[in-house]
Amino acid sequence: MADLLGVIGFGSFLAVSLAVGIRLLLLARRTRKLPELAMGLNFVVAGFVGYSLLVATESLHLLPGRLAGFGSFFGVSGISIGAAFVCLFTQQVFHPQGRGARVVLALISGWLGLAGDTLPAENAYARRLKLYRGRVRPEELLIPADSGDVQVATLNYGLGNWYLLLGDTAQARAAFERSVQSGGWPAFGFIASEAELRRLAYSSPPLSSRGIRSASASI
Repeated sequence: MADLLGVIGFGSFLAVSLAVGIRLLLLARRTRKLPELAMGLNFVVAGFVGYSLLVATESLHLLPGRLAGFGSFFGVSGISIGAAFVCLFTQQVFHPQGRGARVVLALISGWLGLAGDTLPAENAYARRLKLYRGRVRPEELLIPADSGDVQVATLNYGLGNWYLLLGDTAQARAAFERSVQSGGWPAFGFIASEAELRRLAYSSPPLSSRGIRSASASI
């Protein structure tokens, strides 16, 4: 039931994002105003394209192999671009002539474009980005200094997600289990790992009768 509600809710979000985005873009075409254009592009690029790619890749795993990496990259990029459009909308509506607001807008836009490279190296999310980009090997993701429960949960979820993208469910399950066993329940990675373990348990093929007899005989 929860999965069905999630599908309905997310489908409604995508439909509304696309509809509102198109309406705003059509309005911007008539008014020639930048605020309508910025928000319309935000709804389409981030709300519809970005989130649909991210969910299709990281939650539904609809894109296989290397395509999954591209899906995650373009999904996050779309959301970041949408956030820049929201900043542009805010500047145009509240401080259209403010020089300081323009400087802040430029700085925020630049940061959104380079966020993965400007985060400090010890940040768990930055290290996960390096893993996804091939700059860090899976066995190098966690280091001895990673002793905090939230840090361990976050990194192990990222590692498990990476293995899922590669089709290695055994390694993915082990990483998700380490994430949950860390005790870092406030971390998003902890919650997501619980969900992934449940999904993997339901998607595991049942043992055949012959397999059950073999397993029983070995006990």
